[in-house]
Amino acid sequence: MFVIKERKEFPENPQIPKLNKRFSGYWASHYRVILRQTDDLAERFTGTVFEIQVASVLMHAWAEVEHDLVYKPYSGKLQEDELAILDEINGLVIAGEIALERLQKAITERTKSQKEIRSKYELTNLLVNYNKVNFDKIKLGNTEFINNYLKVVEKIQTSDVLKSLKNINLSIDKNLSDQILNSFINYENNFKTDNLKKYLESVNPGLKNISPFELFVKAWIIFEKAVKQLNHERGTEFQKRNFIPNTDILKGHETITEDEIMRLREYRRIRNNLLHGYAKPSNDELKLAYSNLMEITEKVIGSLNELKVKENLEKELNEIK
Repeated sequence: MFVIKERKEFPENPQIPKLNKRFSGYWASHYRVILRQTDDLAERFTGTVFEIQVASVLMHAWAEVEHDLVYKPYSGKLQEDELAILDEINGLVIAGEIALERLQKAITERTKSQKEIRSKYELTNLLVNYNKVNFDKIKLGNTEFINNYLKVVEKIQTSDVLKSLKNINLSIDKNLSDQILNSFINYENNFKTDNLKKYLESVNPGLKNISPFELFVKAWIIFEKAVKQLNHERGTEFQKRNFIPNTDILKGHETITEDEIMRLREYRRIRNNLLHGYAKPSNDELKLAYSNLMEITEKVIGSLNELKVKENLEKELNEIK
């Protein structure tokens, strides 16, 4: 959310204990930041540098006590024995942080060994602590979306989550939560379960039988499959594991027009709003979007070379006509 101007780590020299101290004192990361510029933010706010201090709850509590006793000595100057007690508490806090980190890892390992995930806490813990995801290269995103999916379907196979995590693509501008949700929805659509319909009903109360809402989402899923196959055949995403295919290939497609590419950008926004429950266009808007998307998808499928894949996608498309 912020532009980081400077970062400072404490302690600065953790290997060199301070005088009369056995433990390293305050541990935290301080960030000097400014707000990112956006259209709805006044310019005067984006020039102000402020500091965000990131520390554990335990370390924050110890730092508050130390600050009040050492730097604001309302009870007088601390004696050697009192400083030793404060140092001892610091050691307990550091040991407590290590224990909490071990506890977190133990919970993650237990969750990975379970057959099913039924709790949003288990799901979020697994995503955040999965050691093969580099969060310097991908944002976590809003886990509320995938937790809402779990709430609706009641349980998710742990193996499916781990498989999704292994296939995360760091090279596209899509956060972890969005990619995981997309993989769940594609999986459910492939295996013809009721989970996709249940989820769509949850973000669109009142959805009964098949509706423009559901038709559009299913059409978009087939469109993504077709584009992914097109990328595969033309070598633009060779050996890249990807849930959300790169649609840039359509810019040079022999039958897709510039106008259709512009409409696809709008349809992607509609898709995101629908699946995340942000907003719901009118049925008339969805009918038009669905109709146009079907035409574009037919063109993409028609340009594929692999006959078996082509036939399967055409069959899926015919099922929602």
